[in-house]
Amino acid sequence: EELAMELLADLDRETVDFAPTFDNQREEPQVLPSKLPNLLVNGSAGIAVGMATNVPPHNLREVAEALRLITRDPDCTVDDLLAV
Repeated sequence: EELAMELLADLDRETVDFAPTFDNQREEPQVLPSKLPNLLVNGSAGIAVGMATNVPPHNLREVAEALRLITRDPDCTVDDLLAV
């Protein structure tokens, strides 16, 4: 539950754009203002404009370590990240 709440953190602080819902009755966030890179952790698969994509899920601890590395060293290389 604590991690799930991080997906909604700062939603009320205008950190993301909102768009009308399908029936124009309300507005909803276009993306979640997550502090957690949800796409990397959970992965995704889909097809758009005839092209398939598949992002496999990643280990949460490894993603967190990679984020720490990028924060400490913004000039780190892909090889540095893969070594985490």
